[in-house]
Amino acid sequence: MPALQPITGGMSASLDDLPAAPPAEVLAAVDAAWESIDALEALDRTMYFAVDADRGFTVEVRTLSGGFVRSVSPSQALDVMRGLAA
Repeated sequence: MPALQPITGGMSASLDDLPAAPPAEVLAAVDAAWESIDALEALDRTMYFAVDADRGFTVEVRTLSGGFVRSVSPSQALDVMRGLAA
């Protein structure tokens, strides 16, 4: 994996550039993700995200006690967290 490089080219930001509160669509996305987490936990499931040197970014569905259930693609995991899949 390549090393991270600093942003150059005159780009700058300050805390004054940040909005006072997140936009409504961001808050709605966070709410949907929490609802998905609650639904998974009600089924004794959670998602485990990791970066593996050989396989890259991986997502596993596990029981709450850590038992492996199955692997899912990152896009499937995002769909679940957005409330688009179960």
